[in-house]
Amino acid sequence: MELASQPDACPLSSTQQLWCAGDLGDDAGSFSPRFLSTRAIRISGRLDVDALQRALDDLVERHEILRTVVVRDADPKYQQVLAPVPVPLDVRDVTPIAGQSRDVQAETLAQEAMRSSLDPRVPPLLRSVLVRLDDNDSILVLVAHHTAADGWSMQLLLRDLSVLYAAHLAGRNAALPPVTQYREFVAWEHERITGPAAEAAMSYWREKLRGGEAFALPTDRPIPERHTRAYSASYFNVDAEVITAAAELARSMRSSLFFVLMAAFSVVAHKITGTTDPIFNAISAGRNDVQSQNVVGSIMNILPLRTDISDCATFREVMAKTRQTCVEAYTYELPVRQIVDEMPGIVRPKTDPWLCEVFVTMSQPQVDENDFQFGSGSYQIRKWVIDEPEASGPPEGFAWIVDVLPSGELTGHVLYNTDEIDESNAVGWAASYCQVLAAGVGAPDRDWRTL
Repeated sequence: MELASQPDACPLSSTQQLWCAGDLGDDAGSFSPRFLSTRAIRISGRLDVDALQRALDDLVERHEILRTVVVRDADPKYQQVLAPVPVPLDVRDVTPIAGQSRDVQAETLAQEAMRSSLDPRVPPLLRSVLVRLDDNDSILVLVAHHTAADGWSMQLLLRDLSVLYAAHLAGRNAALPPVTQYREFVAWEHERITGPAAEAAMSYWREKLRGGEAFALPTDRPIPERHTRAYSASYFNVDAEVITAAAELARSMRSSLFFVLMAAFSVVAHKITGTTDPIFNAISAGRNDVQSQNVVGSIMNILPLRTDISDCATFREVMAKTRQTCVEAYTYELPVRQIVDEMPGIVRPKTDPWLCEVFVTMSQPQVDENDFQFGSGSYQIRKWVIDEPEASGPPEGFAWIVDVLPSGELTGHVLYNTDEIDESNAVGWAASYCQVLAAGVGAPDRDWRTL
């Protein structure tokens, strides 16, 4: 493959190093073809396929990371930028099913389009599917490999794609902000995590995590060395009334909704395992600095959040302790690889096949959906009601993901593998979370153990 004219190789970011640490080959782990970031957009009005194709190709030219491969057989490993190549665009025309809701069919078709694979060794690390129900109703799905794009990046790509698409329709140049390439971020990140402030932050983590252990869920069967099936996704929703009350409770405590959601998770963890001092692997956007806000690439981080709630009497007190933990963690945030290298004891050894790692993603800042529009109107499909028997999952473990919608309600899902965890348990844990959240918000001064 032809190399780009600019220097084509650079060191790995801390997140890329994390993916390499989870490298299980080409068929599993971080470089599995099913380790993906996806987004689905429902579009009203006619869509110009030629303009869409040109806009997709422009994305790969604009953002180098979409044509960058991680060279994993070198010492040291590095990333290599390659020349722009066209983005695969699969256009599918389908007929609405008589007697079935169009919304249900659209969700089903979107999930089918998202169940794909993408080889991270072969650029571009982006593909798209356009499903047309008719000339004025379609679903656009973007699929990127997770090693090249995290959730924040997918929002940036949708914003850029909509601007590029509109520009091609109008025959003008796209009005997009200057782009910062991922390798520029890597150079800046290296400076940030090697200075005096990084050592001060590490002192915090040494003290905070000493003697702790990462939270894990009990499995129904031993975790296999390699999974035989894809992950499954089970979705749940919490009414807007509960989330409104949660936000009001947070404001009364000079807190944020995120802390309420995390506090409820601590209670559920106790219900499942009995622990009162867990370390949660919480997914962070990793973009606390202005330099990273507009960068497409895998920047997400894992924050080890430790909150000892053993001396808390009420849910309000659990919230207060959770708030303190989270504020400190974001203040002293470092790449998780840096923390683990210093404190390997906080990582639960994989010698016990009956315990499954857990990764928690709560709602985080994203690009405003008003920043991208297609056709005569579009919206991102974020509330799902149909469970997926096959879904893109983490390299390993159990993922717990929640997202607060513009409507005010909360939608979430759990990602698990039935090789090790029964569907009934995964669904039951999600239901328990919804129950605890509603009860805790409704009676914050109640004994948290009785929620």
